[in-house]
Amino acid sequence: EALALLARVYEAQKDYEQAIGTYRRLQSLEGDDPNVWRPLGVAYLKAGQYDRARQILIAAAQRWPEDGTVFRHLGYCCIRLDDIDQAREMYQRAIDLDSRDWEARRGLGVACMITARRTGEAHWQAEALRHWRRALVLKPDQPKRETLEKLIRDHSSVQNSLEGLDY
Repeated sequence: EALALLARVYEAQKDYEQAIGTYRRLQSLEGDDPNVWRPLGVAYLKAGQYDRARQILIAAAQRWPEDGTVFRHLGYCCIRLDDIDQAREMYQRAIDLDSRDWEARRGLGVACMITARRTGEAHWQAEALRHWRRALVLKPDQPKRETLEKLIRDHSSVQNSLEGLDY
């Protein structure tokens, strides 16, 4: 417990290298514990070591395929590595495991919008808007809500950007 707390303190201080080292020590002691593997992968993400984060998160996803948060973090990692198709797949897997995961829906919306911009296909933009709106329904007071609402307004063809939020 002390090592886990120490690792979280390092993360709070944005000292990700120390956090990674501490999670690694904890991993050697705890072995197969998703509460060590997942934060280790996230610490690598925060440190900008996306390839290493992907390796850790894939290993965690293989060990705990029912842990949707691992797939959500893997989706973000794939976006950072510019593997947008894989990101969409990972976010969708997280949503399949927990349909109320507003963060996965928001992330899937981002991946869909990136695809829309790259391909010019309106379908992907509509999908992005749908997932973003659903994320707002699931967590109305989410961080950066105003930014998400602005994205919806800027990319929406309907006048009322909140239309469709009453699922």
